Amino acid sequence: MDNKRLLWLAVNASHAHSSLALPLAQLAAKDSAGWSWHAIAAVLADDAGELAVRVNAEEPALLSATLYLFNRRLALDVLQRVKVLRPQCRIAVGGPECSGQGAAELLARYPQIDFALDGEAEAALPRMLDLLHAGDDDFQGIVGLTWRNAAGRIISNGGRALYDAWGTAPAPITSSFFDHSKPFVQMETARGCQQGCSFCTSCHTAVRYKSLDAVRSELTQLREHKVREVRLLDRTFNTPPGRCISLLRLFREHFADMRFHLEIHPQLLSPAIRDELRQARPGQLHIEAGIQTLNPAVLRKVGRLDQPERALDGLTFLCQCPSFDTHADLLAGLPEQSYRDVLHDVAQLVAIGPAEIQLEVLKVLHGTPLREQADAIGLRFSPETPYDVIATDTMSAQELHHCRKLSRLLDITYNHPALQDAFRAAARTPDAITDMLAFMERQGLSLGPAPSLKKRFALLSTFLHEQPADEARQRAQDALAYNWLLWAFPPGDGPAKNTQPANELPEDAQCVYGDHTCRPQAGRRLWLLSTSTHNYWFIYDRAIAPNRAAAVFRKDTNTCPPAVHTVHGNLREQQ
Repeated sequence: MDNKRLLWLAVNASHAHSSLALPLAQLAAKDSAGWSWHAIAAVLADDAGELAVRVNAEEPALLSATLYLFNRRLALDVLQRVKVLRPQCRIAVGGPECSGQGAAELLARYPQIDFALDGEAEAALPRMLDLLHAGDDDFQGIVGLTWRNAAGRIISNGGRALYDAWGTAPAPITSSFFDHSKPFVQMETARGCQQGCSFCTSCHTAVRYKSLDAVRSELTQLREHKVREVRLLDRTFNTPPGRCISLLRLFREHFADMRFHLEIHPQLLSPAIRDELRQARPGQLHIEAGIQTLNPAVLRKVGRLDQPERALDGLTFLCQCPSFDTHADLLAGLPEQSYRDVLHDVAQLVAIGPAEIQLEVLKVLHGTPLREQADAIGLRFSPETPYDVIATDTMSAQELHHCRKLSRLLDITYNHPALQDAFRAAARTPDAITDMLAFMERQGLSLGPAPSLKKRFALLSTFLHEQPADEARQRAQDALAYNWLLWAFPPGDGPAKNTQPANELPEDAQCVYGDHTCRPQAGRRLWLLSTSTHNYWFIYDRAIAPNRAAAVFRKDTNTCPPAVHTVHGNLREQQ
């Protein structure tokens, strides 16, 4: 019997991303005879009609796709079109959108879909392929599968597919479908999560680990293929602590030329983990710290550890580590959370100073306990992707819209390194953040494209000019002027109107940014900025740095302890 064609439609967020599900599934089903594997990679910007024509030209007997929040609409559009063009093609979907009741809902809503799997494809696909190739239409023995029989009736087998052999399975990079040409790759060293966060699809799921030898081998193969950035999908990298320490040491000692993106629970940083993180190589780690909320009652309501003071202590530690950046995550729209809680959370994180604050409205995902509880606890959410909360019993629709605007404000100001110092100085309290948000809304703040960086400087400068003249405003204005010049905007303009050309650089001025050997000479420009605590000399040379100052030197203007210092070239308040 001729091989049947299985075509995998991988719809990625962008050209920088690749599908990990495809190589995992292909390796697990490599012993299923009678199938030839093919793939079409797509991105969200692609046209559904064109993709359907490409898929149809491949003449697949089985078309598979992984459905996520971000790609569901495009993928389903393509699948429906293909079914029109090729009715005999069977269509199978998996991924997070098939979790819980999602699989049955998909088959009920889209008659073009024949199979939807809740769980891990590696556990179900081999048996499914064998039955399809044999012409057997009875799939009742496959855990997690919802399917449509010959009579069109939808049958749900129940359960969730779990791949017990995952820990010893071949590494994804050994599949011919693994794409190592992208700027980064995704990797798992663990699956499942012991934590009970009710908004997460991994809530209380079985935890499995790859051995350290297996991790080392996989990383070695990735490095041999010139991969230099790895984003670990492990839900909580720092549990258990002994394993976390071993992995951090492995990264530092044996893979110093690679960079790792890790998700860490800031409440679970033992002294030994902290010691290991202090030894991290500069730039090798990128940390994502899940705070979500600092209200202990809300934390308990969603099943998270309810000691926010430990979370803040852990986050403070992470942000003080000089060798890596830490991004902190917050959620809005949690049950029993108020708008004031969100403002309070943001203000506390601003005071600590992570590299970025990512505020997102809660999404009520398929397969999560929260989705089952939503009606009972007063969560009202969009019936379409991304299932974002629209209103709760403690937060109105208008307040949640303000949260989205606040998220946008953080993205265009705090999360840009040129503006973060000024934001931190100006918005240290919930009320100050409310004032800045109200000002930006009056200036037309929207959820659309961000204004230019120069425009954002101007908006912050205008906001500060309207604030009472006090020490906080002065620090913010100093920071804004400094960064305006650091980012090579015109001296003597914008927030740095008082900048003056300089003729010489004092010998005792200290280099705080750029090349310390850089000195004024023909073809270079030298400008002086006087702030409330320091004088700064900016040297510009487009041959060295076309979009930044080539070097910045500093000298105190008085004998008082400095109110600001420099980190990565930006002014930062002393803690």
